[in-house]
Amino acid sequence: MKKYQVFFLLFILSLIACNDTSDSITSINEGKLLLNRVMVDGKLYKEFSYDADAKLIQMNEYYNDSLSNSETYQYNSDGRLEKRIHDGFVDTFEYNENGLLISYTSYYSRTAKQWNEEYQYNSSNQIQKGITFYNGEKRGYVEYQYDT
Repeated sequence: MKKYQVFFLLFILSLIACNDTSDSITSINEGKLLLNRVMVDGKLYKEFSYDADAKLIQMNEYYNDSLSNSETYQYNSDGRLEKRIHDGFVDTFEYNENGLLISYTSYYSRTAKQWNEEYQYNSSNQIQKGITFYNGEKRGYVEYQYDT
């Protein structure tokens, strides 16, 4: 589960930061180029929607021309990802006054189960440690190391 959480966080951050200049890009929001849809073999595979600030607010995935998955994204007043809703999960991100991610919570409404990770930072503002919880009970930790 820990690998999934780290992978998911990196995936979302890369989605938000990505700029692409392929043929499937639509120009909106004062000339900003944003990915609108992805076609595979002539069929719609993914579709992206943005708010007025060019932030991703919804991603839909299609299989055989039918919607197979939908995710929505919400942002706080500072423009940081605050909530991701998908597949019965609500993922919540909390930040400190410096804008650093301090916790990630994933709640699964169908079973009322919750996973949480709280982050500690080193003097370079890099995540040093993530303490993991399951339904409020401490389960372990992840230590992060960086090379030069």
